[in-house]
Amino acid sequence: MGNGTSGNLSINLHRNNSIYYTDELITGNICLNIDEGHLKGNEISVGLTGEIGFTKNERTLNVQGHSSAATIEYHHLPFYSKKRLLIEANQNEKEFVLSSGSYSWPFELALLTNLPPTLNDPHVYPHVRYSLQVILKTRWYRFDRKETMYVSIYPRVNLLANVNCLLPTRFANENRKDICLKGCINKSGYVANEIISIQLNIENPKKVLIKQIDLLLFQLYQISDNSSENLLFRTSLPNIVNRRDEQIDETSCVLLPSKVLPPTFHFQRENQKQIFVQISYFLRFEVKVEGLFTNFDIDVPIRIANQNDNENDPPPPSYESFMRKEGYN
Repeated sequence: MGNGTSGNLSINLHRNNSIYYTDELITGNICLNIDEGHLKGNEISVGLTGEIGFTKNERTLNVQGHSSAATIEYHHLPFYSKKRLLIEANQNEKEFVLSSGSYSWPFELALLTNLPPTLNDPHVYPHVRYSLQVILKTRWYRFDRKETMYVSIYPRVNLLANVNCLLPTRFANENRKDICLKGCINKSGYVANEIISIQLNIENPKKVLIKQIDLLLFQLYQISDNSSENLLFRTSLPNIVNRRDEQIDETSCVLLPSKVLPPTFHFQRENQKQIFVQISYFLRFEVKVEGLFTNFDIDVPIRIANQNDNENDPPPPSYESFMRKEGYN
């Protein structure tokens, strides 16, 4: 800003939650308040940048040729960028000049449909993050003025686009005490706040005490060279607690968390192997059994989406008909 100028630059979005889907427009206003004096600049622009952030352990050699202690290097690789020019100086002028007062410029930025979802807090590594930034460019001997806001962006992933997500999924495992668990979930794809219907059949010929069965939801992701496995949800199935029955047949319903989750997704930037994002999910059934080394578990891959509405598609086979077909009834 010019000499004696005071004021502020801000981004005001047209929605409160700053969450967008990839077929939407990000719209808002860039506001500039100049309290006194005047402002000189070359241009004011607003842009959206998508980038991945990840870490690497780096080792260097000292003068003796020995490896030093590992240090963590932080890396950022942009995979998307879009810019809108709001105001610029005329060709015949070096700078524009704005006097004291309030200014506002509307903007809109269209999103591509194949962008990877926001993942993790923007300041936590690794991450996928999107930042809106308004930049006031000035002459070379002055500092540019910038304001940044992070937004969350998610691709629309519809369960009905993949019919396999709507089919029931079977699973089975047994332990050293000859406890055999067979089960089925009503489908392999879900959205937030949806009910998972679980049918379990347990054969326990030695009538060993089954203390409980826990259901866990895990998220797996890989961002470039960084990967992680996160526990998102855990609950105990209510009908199977301290049971010694030789035969157990139970149906349970579990409500998934209502929190918005990034959908199952794969993103690979062409010709840039490091720009890689993969997100997946699985359920784990943990069976707690009396005795040493008798616990066992079963992992069941599932898909997480954020839409399940398409009235034109035929309905999937019912859970009951699938169970009859597979011989559970």
